[in-house]
Amino acid sequence: MAMQHTRLGASWPTMPGSARARLRAVARHATSCASADASADAAAVDVVVVGAGVNGIGTARRLAAEGLVVTVLERQGEVGGIWSEFANDTSRSQNHEPAYRLGPSVGSEDYTVKGNVIADLWRGARETGIAGRIRCGVEVVRVIDEPGAESVRVVYREGAAGEPRELSCGHVIFCTGSLQRPRNPPLPGEEAFGGPVVLGLGSAVNDLSFSGKTVTVIGMGAFAIENARLALLNGAAHVHMVARTLVYVTSRLTRVLNILSSAAFYHRRGEGVGEGLPPVGDRMELMRRQYYETSATASLPGHSDHSSTPWTTSDIFFLGHALGRLSVHKGTVESLAPGVAVVAVGEGAEGAGETREIQCDCVIKNLGFDGVDLGDRMGGICDVVGHRSCRPPIWITERVLTFRHQTDLPRDLPRAVADQLCVHCSSSTPTL
Repeated sequence: MAMQHTRLGASWPTMPGSARARLRAVARHATSCASADASADAAAVDVVVVGAGVNGIGTARRLAAEGLVVTVLERQGEVGGIWSEFANDTSRSQNHEPAYRLGPSVGSEDYTVKGNVIADLWRGARETGIAGRIRCGVEVVRVIDEPGAESVRVVYREGAAGEPRELSCGHVIFCTGSLQRPRNPPLPGEEAFGGPVVLGLGSAVNDLSFSGKTVTVIGMGAFAIENARLALLNGAAHVHMVARTLVYVTSRLTRVLNILSSAAFYHRRGEGVGEGLPPVGDRMELMRRQYYETSATASLPGHSDHSSTPWTTSDIFFLGHALGRLSVHKGTVESLAPGVAVVAVGEGAEGAGETREIQCDCVIKNLGFDGVDLGDRMGGICDVVGHRSCRPPIWITERVLTFRHQTDLPRDLPRAVADQLCVHCSSSTPTL
């Protein structure tokens, strides 16, 4: 049974080629960090931060602002973490911006494009003087905190074939995130499909030709929503999203209303909570109305949809539905055939248990990331530090910490660490 969709006559605001070129130029414009000897000035290092993503740079900035000497070690060839490793050149933040802000003077754009996120990281690093202490292409292979030792030893290598080297510091903070290994299992029939079948991360989708094509996007997380947006803005005739579990998508308006009416937002400003804003129930009703008014009800999560995937924000998601150019199907892609994705309809959807076919020219897989061991939510840190459990946020040892997000960090991190460990800085021993 072939799925049909209605094509409306309304015009679609496609992204001109010149705009795409500018966004790609921005993505590649940010200053790159040169691989360098991470042991330089080792005697002066108070803290080694492992990871130069938003969390790592944000942590290093806050420590440097307290007068501590920080070195940042990054496995990749540039800063950005998930943004430089997994985002495509035109990716934008799918969530509201405050979580990506490094400080009041860094970052003025909302729903920032990838290149500007990376540029803001460099700007924030320069503001606190840590830009010259970010070492890229450096993999940390072991962190040794021996009881009674004067300092923590960090064993690293530059490049996969580099010789192990070592530096000493007062503390180590892991800011390596949790998205470590993207899932990319082959679908039965991929070779016979006859069109591109790609992983929806990084450069794999940058140069696909979408004009006039029908695209199937597997998944409904932030990467899947971004790839659907990218395809539509580049002239795709239709985008089918196939998701095992439906996830809420909000417009920018409802996202702003949710943030402005949060108790935490007003508490910090000494104002009344949500004064002048509609109650929570009304905002949820407004969000649901967006689904109904744009013919997106098939993508509205139901009672059987339980997911830990965060809500994403996309006006294009609703515009695509309204123009008849985007469809969401609850189910799983079981296999591919020439020009066809074979879908098993999921529980709670009309025709649950049936098998249907989606005719398409291109398939983009967004299947999430392999779950790390239950005791190692940070992906490999347990092996590096020689411990069984490394759940963030946590003190792994008295001088080795791990944080997964900026929100894990106490606002008074340096003082909180000092109070917790009863450690005082001295000129002879690098401490925190």
